[in-house]
Amino acid sequence: MDLKPEEPNRFFSFVLVIYSFITILNVINTDCVLSLTEEGVKMMKLWEYDSRKIHAVHMPQQMTDLERIGDEGWELVMIKDDLDDEGTATAIFKREKE
Repeated sequence: MDLKPEEPNRFFSFVLVIYSFITILNVINTDCVLSLTEEGVKMMKLWEYDSRKIHAVHMPQQMTDLERIGDEGWELVMIKDDLDDEGTATAIFKREKE
């Protein structure tokens, strides 16, 4: 059986289309998106963000607050420099979307 030069390219294109379709179906079932980079297509996680007031002056209480929030699956992103009269500041958290 002789293959014409364009036939392997058609087969490869067909496989690529099927692979892309399967990948898209997997993305629909997860909280990820596809990102096209110079290295190729990559899956990116989706995040949700939250801001909460935490103790900023009293270090043991601050650690307790952070541990409690961390136990809920949140990761600390930053603590804003907005200390109020009660000694609390705004903390920004993120976690992977479910």
